[in-house]
Amino acid sequence: MRSQLAMTEEREPGHERPSYAVPPWVGTSDIDVYSDTLNVNVGMFGVTVAFGQRAMGAKPDSEVARVFMSFQMAEVFRRMLTQLLDAYQIDRGPIYLPEEMLQALGISDEDLATLRERARAAAQGTERGAREE
Repeated sequence: MRSQLAMTEEREPGHERPSYAVPPWVGTSDIDVYSDTLNVNVGMFGVTVAFGQRAMGAKPDSEVARVFMSFQMAEVFRRMLTQLLDAYQIDRGPIYLPEEMLQALGISDEDLATLRERARAAAQGTERGAREE
């Protein structure tokens, strides 16, 4: 593990840590990253997910990691994330998303509810299909 001192090392211009709270475990390993921006691209052969950080008032965002995956892995990731977030919300209540964020993404609360229902139905259909085989 890197020391706290290493976590506060000087960074290149444009790669400053955000001024808001970052979880203390970020930066303790060479593969740990903190992201507050996301860019997803779908290509002919798979999915690319680019994670980034937005420095206060700076544009463009600083990319901290890029993950390439097959459509199959993306589907597994989606299902696992949906299951984990649903369990979290059952235990702790809904996750608040700022209205400005939803508007910028063109997503309404109704859209989110519809997407969750479709994901649950797809997961249940797959489970039924596996049991019938």
